[in-house]
Amino acid sequence: MSSSPPFHQRFFRFSGVDVRVRSDHPLVARGLDNLFSYFGLTASATAPDVCPVALDVLTSEPALSIPSAASQEARFGGVRIWSAGRELYLGAGASVVRLDPRSGNGVVAIGSSPRVRSENLGDDPATLVILALTLLLRHRDLYGLHAGALAWEGTGCLFVADGRCGKSTMALNLVQQGWDYVSDDFVLLRPSGNRVEAVALRRNICVGRKATRDYPGLLGRWRDRPFPGDTKRWLEMSSLYPRQVKDSCVPTVLVFPEIISGPRSRLRPLTDKAEILGRLMQQSQLLVLESEMSSRHLDVLKRLLLQSRCYQLLAGRDLKEPSPLISELLSPLLSACRPHTP
Repeated sequence: MSSSPPFHQRFFRFSGVDVRVRSDHPLVARGLDNLFSYFGLTASATAPDVCPVALDVLTSEPALSIPSAASQEARFGGVRIWSAGRELYLGAGASVVRLDPRSGNGVVAIGSSPRVRSENLGDDPATLVILALTLLLRHRDLYGLHAGALAWEGTGCLFVADGRCGKSTMALNLVQQGWDYVSDDFVLLRPSGNRVEAVALRRNICVGRKATRDYPGLLGRWRDRPFPGDTKRWLEMSSLYPRQVKDSCVPTVLVFPEIISGPRSRLRPLTDKAEILGRLMQQSQLLVLESEMSSRHLDVLKRLLLQSRCYQLLAGRDLKEPSPLISELLSPLLSACRPHTP
């Protein structure tokens, strides 16, 4: 979709899908490397023969504009999304994205070179790059869900919620209790036979600075996030817990955490399928886009629901500090919900 010559080119693999990412500015190139490193992705040593997904992140291309005939489809935080025929346009700040999801191609225009002043892309371009890739991957049977993913003795568990309920802190606590780790905050759901798998998108754990003080054994291992002014920090999980980091899991337990002011935490079974599906849809921010893909995305959520038992975790003050309590609450549930071997 762009004739601009690439300055920098990398190849990544998202759950078996090869992705080419290239840029035309050295600082943008470093910013992309930092961004993908934060997500726990490493560049492939060799170029694959075919890349079904390709994204150009450019500064020299003339600014993209939203076609006058485009219709706005959605808004997620500071990102607006329009559709125009088979193309999608995303806009945030001065940056604009043009996508052709069916072909797997996209262009992110982040402005002229003088705007690029550091090895951080900035919030808007970084958000657009990840959102654009998520949209392109959806056409490769990978559907996004706001959830952390872990496993206990081979049985998967998803913590489904937005970013204000302590998912990442609970995940780190569980890893310290011996659980396997898949992804923090966001997963890609992939149909696999008669099951739905959760595969990693963000492979590294990211928490607020207060939580870093709760784990003195990790002092010196924390890294700053690649976003200007961000106070959160992250851990490279594959180097810290190499035997516990997994690429995917089959979830059979869904946990919807909610912070409460009470002293004691407890689990409440959820049995209303319509209510649970609504919760899953609320955390699937791309669900409303592209009617055909929206139908497929919804079908995957329904299949996930059918294979899982669901609980609301009312997280009280006793979970604010690292302790084995969260594992003691959840591990019996997962032991009782092991998937049957076909």
